[in-house]
Parts: sequence; structure tokens; C-alpha cells
Amino acid sequence: MVTQRTPIVAALASIGAVASAASCDALVGLDEPKVDADASAAGNSDAGSTLTVRVAPAVDYAEELGPPLSGAQVALDAPGGQRIEQFTGPDGSTTFSGIDWSLGGSAAVTVYHPGYALRTEEGLGPTANLSIAVYGRGPDPFGPEVTISGPITGVVSPTDYAYVTASAPLATTYVGVATRYSLQVGKATPFSLIAVDLIAGDDASVMPRAYGGGTFVQWRRYDEPAESDDVTIGIDFEAGVALTPTTHVMGSIVLPKDDAGSFAASSPSLRVTTRESALNLYLGGPTQLDVSGDGGSFVYAASYVAFPGSHPLTIATLTTMDGQSSSQVLPDYPQQGQTIDGFLLPQHLGTVSAFDAAIPIEPATAGASRTRVYLVDADTNDLLWVVGVPPTATHVFFPPLPSGVVQSVAIPAGTLSAYATTSNCPQIIEAGAFACPQSAQGYTVLVPQP
Repeated sequence: MVTQRTPIVAALASIGAVASAASCDALVGLDEPKVDADASAAGNSDAGSTLTVRVAPAVDYAEELGPPLSGAQVALDAPGGQRIEQFTGPDGSTTFSGIDWSLGGSAAVTVYHPGYALRTEEGLGPTANLSIAVYGRGPDPFGPEVTISGPITGVVSPTDYAYVTASAPLATTYVGVATRYSLQVGKATPFSLIAVDLIAGDDASVMPRAYGGGTFVQWRRYDEPAESDDVTIGIDFEAGVALTPTTHVMGSIVLPKDDAGSFAASSPSLRVTTRESALNLYLGGPTQLDVSGDGGSFVYAASYVAFPGSHPLTIATLTTMDGQSSSQVLPDYPQQGQTIDGFLLPQHLGTVSAFDAAIPIEPATAGASRTRVYLVDADTNDLLWVVGVPPTATHVFFPPLPSGVVQSVAIPAGTLSAYATTSNCPQIIEAGAFACPQSAQGYTVLVPQP
């Protein structure tokens, strides 16, 4: 049995969104800092000498802002090196005055609030307003959740596998033998379960990969009310709403041309999901997936089912042997003859000996809009700090902690992991819309604490 929770960094890399081991799930980077339209972080000399920072919890991986967060400590590292610290008021905002942008250089803003991961945005130019979403500290920043579990019956063969997902955002996934499942969904949120009875396929020449192809035997949908406590819900493939798949959709996934050639040996995955589920719902994938004759792409045949009232997305992900990944998100269901290409190349992080050292980073490839570096406790997978830098950055800096913040509390002793995620969001996120068609995750850097 595998109960899959997408790691926090993975989810952020791939929605705002990194591939999960069981199903190569991927979400795409939607975590641009939100600035006003008249004074962008790219630079506007008319932005004035004030900067208003609004802070709110992120309610999903796309960084939709929740209620204002009062009492957040905001540190501004202004041009010229001055540090100013203030707290947000009841409206979740604070305004810094007297900023002299003519001193040159860029500014950085760091936000801290107990119970939340630190958040820093670096490389800011003259900007009048900045909205920053902070994530709950820990491996699951959005709870609370309830556990949905139960027996699986009605499969065609006792050797079949089951893939069970929920339409609720931020839910977990079950992939395993078709006997009993367990997953989590958000408390007090109505949801649908999508279950598929499948026969795992032969991985053929593109090993290793978690799931490359197979036979989808039967699909079912079960619409459920909101639950406030753990509950048992059986999956019976002789009940529920039977779904008829669209089958034999053919296409190809073209490898990026990277100098190192690491993607030549990468493993592909394809999945169909929905925007509303924050890319959690599984609606289909490959029935066949193999290397093309010239070795420059992967060819696939896919099957999928429709989910009513949703915005479907097709996600292709390439994962290298050393853990780098690159994803493409396309609107709609898979299209016949579709070619998926143009993957972003990941940025490489250098190795450092302490979390507060300057981490070397390769400049992003053309088309990238922003890079995020996530600092994670390697033992607990707790998200500790998110730092955003411009795509041209050559180093990532973890600035001094805001005054009064105890280092041992904010950054516990032990081994930390740093991940670089690049995305090419072409615009500020529209309400409920995914604006980032590409993302890539770079190397993991182990940072032992002194």
C-alpha cells in the first residue's frame, strides 16, 4: 500500500507547484510575489519612497491569500543596506516610508510569524505594494484534514491495483493493491472520489519510472458530502458512477536539449488532472510509453475520463536519474497527435556548509520569470524558509533573521535540504487560474547545521 502525500516542496515547485514517487505527480510554480500593476518589481522610478507590504496565509499552493495576518514581523533590507523592521496591523499590512531607491541596488523583504515558514523576496526594485503569502510551517501547511478509508471490492482480478484520488485540493492519494485504501482530504469540504482499477504495465525500455503504462480496467466516481471526522467509505467497482474513458490518444514528449545531456536518460510521466483539485485528482495517464526511434522523445498512448464542471489539465514531467525534474502543464485533456516540448532546464545550486551562507545558483534559462529556493528540514520535511530571487540571480542569500527570532526555533539543528524551483509565469495569477505552464526543480543541496 502507498498512501501518497506530495512533499511540500514538490507541490510548490509544480503549482506554484515536484514529482511524487508513486505517480510522478507534478504541480507548476505559481508563487510570484504579487505587486501592483503600476509599480512592478521590475523597476519603476515613479513608485515613490513608500512600500506597503501585505501579509496573509496562503490558502493553497497557488498562493491565493487568506485572511490578513496581523502581528507578522516584516524586515525591509533597503537599498544602501539599512534594515527597518515593523509589524503588520489588523489589516495584515505595514508601510515603510523614506525609502531612497536612488541609492541603487535592490531591496529585500523578509516576513516572520510564529507557526509559519519564513518568507523572503529578494531583488526588488522600486515597488509601491507587495503582497506576500506565507505557508504554515510543517509538511502540511493547509490542514486540518480527515482520513477517508475503506475496503476496495469489485475489481476484476485479485492481482489488480487501485488508484484512488479526491477532487478536494491538497488531498493525498492512494496507489496500491486493490484491497483497502486510505487518504486524507480537507475537513468540511465536499469532494468526489475517482477510483481506477488497473493492471500495471511492462516498464519496457524507459526504466526506472514509478508508473509508465498499464491497462485501465474500470473507472468509478463517488460524490461525497463534507466530513468533519474520519470516516469509512467503501470503494465498490460494482457501484458508483461508471465513467467511460477516451482511449488511444497518441502523442509525444520531446526531451530538452541540455548541455549535460542528463535529460537524455530521464524518465517520463503523463497525468491528467484538474485545476480545481490543485492538481490532485487523477483522471488518466499512459497506457503505453516508450522511447522514440531516434531517442529524442518519448511516444505515448493515453486514456482519460472526464470530470464535470472542471478545468482539466495535462501534465508531462521528465525526471533525471539525479532527481532533477521539469514539467509542462497544458490546458484541457490530451489531444490526438499532441507534441509536448519546450521544457525549462533546472537551475543548479552549489553546496554550502551553513544555511545562512550565500548559495551559488546558475542563472535561469531564457523565459523563466522567478526562482524559488525552499529550505526544508531533511528529517521531518518541514518547510522552514522560502526565498524568491530574480531569474538572473547568481546567489541566493538567507538574510539575518528578524530581531527577536531565535535561530534554534526558526532553523532547528540538523541536516537541511535546499531546492531550487524555476517557473515561467507570464503574468500575475488571475483568480483561480493557473498562469505558469512550465516549471523545473534543480538539485537538492544538503546543508548540515553547525
